[in-house]
Amino acid sequence: DFLEQPTLVESLAFAARYYATFIPLFLSQVMPMITLLAAIIALVRLEKHNELTTLKACGISLYRLIFPVLFMAFVTSLSAF
Repeated sequence: DFLEQPTLVESLAFAARYYATFIPLFLSQVMPMITLLAAIIALVRLEKHNELTTLKACGISLYRLIFPVLFMAFVTSLSAF
């Protein structure tokens, strides 16, 4: 019946279901930005504490250091779709 008012519990349950349907869309749109931001923060912190300089001085190339970041970005982008 359309004239009956829903209870508070029914209203909250409806609102929760409504917003829960948008979570996958939201995550698929935000996941690439989160991955990029996390990679940038991680590399900046490594450079700030001179860890990248130390690794490069030990003979490890920059490409070898960046490979895990690119790999995880690829995996995350695949999981977003």
